[in-house]
Amino acid sequence: MRFRTVFLFVIFAMLALTSCSKDDEGYRFPLKLGNSWTYHRVFEITTGSNTQTFVDTIRIEVDSILQNNGDTIIPEHLGINQVYRLRIDEHDTNGNLITNYQFVANAADGLYYYGAIGSGYGIYKGMNRFSMFAAGQKPRRDSADDIRWFQVPHLLMPKNPKTGYTWVQPEDGDWLEVHYEMLAPQTLQTEAGSMKCFVKRSELSSFPDDELKHHYSSKGLVRGTYSASNAVYVDGKYVTETIEDNRILIAYDLK
Repeated sequence: MRFRTVFLFVIFAMLALTSCSKDDEGYRFPLKLGNSWTYHRVFEITTGSNTQTFVDTIRIEVDSILQNNGDTIIPEHLGINQVYRLRIDEHDTNGNLITNYQFVANAADGLYYYGAIGSGYGIYKGMNRFSMFAAGQKPRRDSADDIRWFQVPHLLMPKNPKTGYTWVQPEDGDWLEVHYEMLAPQTLQTEAGSMKCFVKRSELSSFPDDELKHHYSSKGLVRGTYSASNAVYVDGKYVTETIEDNRILIAYDLK
């Protein structure tokens, strides 16, 4: 009887470990060709007493996969042989379409951002302090039509995004110095459904008062928020300029 009890205990323990391992595989962004996400965006900028509000719909799609097959495409220093290209369609304040591309992949220790095509500018022209996935990416000064591979891969989300985990993106030719921290998970109610999210806070060393957060779930990026306040020179005097940028998931299609 004692042998049977021990045997059953071992079996249950093995089942429990197996179950936990399935739930403990870590965070992986859903990268598959054809996956897409649609976001509602409200961008508000107040300069002095003048407020302008812009509303936009942003669409992201995994539209291609780049692989190293004989001819080297991805630089060796990035340490990866396959990346996924995200096409990001948004609009400027005049309603003109802006399309940028970002190259990402799930690596052994998390989701990384490896390179981009496009100017790096979004709706707010200047230093791209806040983008769909990251913070502090410097605008490029070479041809915007070529792939800009980064000097160092940029960690967007750690595989184990536990609360309190921190990491730093050092400043280089591609990025400002960015300090990241994982906050307590939150559940967001969106038009796309209820989403349990990991929350990432970003702090730019050059702009420590900026507030930047990204919410990630198993369905992908769910929400991005950015707020900032700056002194700008207008009509011969300095006035306060505030920026509020909110993007929330409204639909997704995962293949």
